Amino acid sequence: MTRDNQRHAISMDSQTIDFALIKSCESELWILMITDILKTHSSKEAPLKESEIYTKLSMLFGETIPSQKTLSRTLDKLTRLSHLAESDNTIPRQLSTLFQLTLGGNIVSVKTGKKQIKYYFEPIIDAGNLNMICGSVISNHYISKESCDYLVKVLHILNATAGKNDSHNATAHTKALSEFFPQRPSSAKHAGTFLENVTILYEAIQNKYQVELTYAAYQVNQKKAISKPELIPSSPESKLVNPYALLWNHGQYYLIATYDGSEKPYHFRVDRIQKATIAKEPEDARECKAREKMPDTLKPFFKRNIFLEKQYTAKFANMWGMHTEVTTLDHVMLNCPKHMLGNVIDYFGKEKIQIYSDTPDTQINSRFINPDFEMCHIKIKDVNYDNVLLYCLEHHYFIKVTEPAELIEDIKKELISSLERY
Repeated sequence: MTRDNQRHAISMDSQTIDFALIKSCESELWILMITDILKTHSSKEAPLKESEIYTKLSMLFGETIPSQKTLSRTLDKLTRLSHLAESDNTIPRQLSTLFQLTLGGNIVSVKTGKKQIKYYFEPIIDAGNLNMICGSVISNHYISKESCDYLVKVLHILNATAGKNDSHNATAHTKALSEFFPQRPSSAKHAGTFLENVTILYEAIQNKYQVELTYAAYQVNQKKAISKPELIPSSPESKLVNPYALLWNHGQYYLIATYDGSEKPYHFRVDRIQKATIAKEPEDARECKAREKMPDTLKPFFKRNIFLEKQYTAKFANMWGMHTEVTTLDHVMLNCPKHMLGNVIDYFGKEKIQIYSDTPDTQINSRFINPDFEMCHIKIKDVNYDNVLLYCLEHHYFIKVTEPAELIEDIKKELISSLERY
């Protein structure tokens, strides 16, 4: 036998083995194929008749498909398996859950006119939710480009089987099947410590546990005349804290927590937490340690256990802790160029700002602002005194405060003090 004939024989043997395997798994494969058609071509709003499912199977697989009676029995079994979730018995419920997780959803039957039954696939996670997850991955700057590309490709494959009945989804599904899953990136290039810590902190907050943190800060290397900034643990011992919320503010992710026995909230940058672990009870390492009761200082920022982010950042816009008594101003009036209005809104929040139609006669002379720019008159309501003072000092080149008088005086004092340093 020649080498080409040997190669051909081996190829034929492989095909024979493949088809034999397929034949032995025939009933299981038809379940997958029926489910796949319902995933791709049906939805709650557009269920499929049994005859429509049979037609689509015929178009894909020709004469090799099972009989219409076999299709009816298979569809009946699939829908009954979904109904097991309502059973009073634990084992059927577990089997239903296993079935749902394996297929990624349930096969649902609905009765229409003239006792006709139609079917559709109900995914565990729909296309909208998967798109939200995909967007979260893409926009997360803590995930490496390689890991991001991998996760997005995997999500697109999952997304292709969770959409509604439309041609775009069918095309995406076909493309997903042809591409298969991408190669997983090396673990060294995964998101790493930050995302692991976020998951642990989230679990602790949801279950009201205490956490132990290894927190780092930038330190000066006294052994070198010139050194690069380096994050070093601020204490040799871990910090035991009571976590209450996670918050994005000004491009940074913060943990809001208190120390034991203290009502003062502290803000920990999550990217500077080198290690986070759920605290355990000293007497029993299997038991998680419960956090302390929420202090009165934080209660105004929670409603039915939901964290009120806007109210919190209005009080702590710079995410500085409650080191001094918080003073709130009823309102602040200021003038600024109209094109800088977005900057003010981003900082204080749209709901706190009123814009007056009159044009102030204030002129701002600054190398950063064109004197011909049109000005606007703004009222900011219910603001933290320190926050608005710091904002006005930081942006003094385009802002003029007109009231209250006490704020104007403090701005003048701080600017004079700054000048004296030069």
